[in-house]
Amino acid sequence: MPDKPEREEEELETIPAIAARRGHSRQYVGRLARENPDFPRPVLSPGSTRIRYRRQEVDEFFNNRVLRPGQRTDLEKKREKEKGVEGHPPEETGQ
Repeated sequence: MPDKPEREEEELETIPAIAARRGHSRQYVGRLARENPDFPRPVLSPGSTRIRYRRQEVDEFFNNRVLRPGQRTDLEKKREKEKGVEGHPPEETGQ
């Protein structure tokens, strides 16, 4: 029967492992870990410099997360061009 510490070690994952398993980039998962207060707390192991997270907590975070798509800024710039400056149509150059 395996000891409990070994079992806990198997359930801990690094950011690159989380990213690979979830299909995201390392940078994206790292940003979530740094900036999202709901992301699971890291688990620090004695004698290790690698930050790890409990797999179950990470899965719960991703499964319960509400996605909010961002606003398309490319369309905003196109609309501004069409309206011109301060809501006036752009001046036409007569040649």
